[in-house]
Amino acid sequence: MKSPRVGDNVRVVRTPDALPSMLADTRKALESIVGYVFPVKGIGRYGQLELMVGSVVDPLIGGFMNTVWIEPDCVVVVNQ
Repeated sequence: MKSPRVGDNVRVVRTPDALPSMLADTRKALESIVGYVFPVKGIGRYGQLELMVGSVVDPLIGGFMNTVWIEPDCVVVVNQ
């Protein structure tokens, strides 16, 4: 399986294992993006992926241009 890189489109296929310990808005955001495709905007020091998820998440929890950081094993790279 291809490792995601900045600029790749990825489909979120599951939520992180640590989801139960996260804040309510974070849980809601992560649960709501499963199944959607987003471009990878950055990669963190420990390999987590930065996804701009505002198109899905902003209407649910408020804010503008929300982002999430998610583990790469929660996504698959897609061709689009």
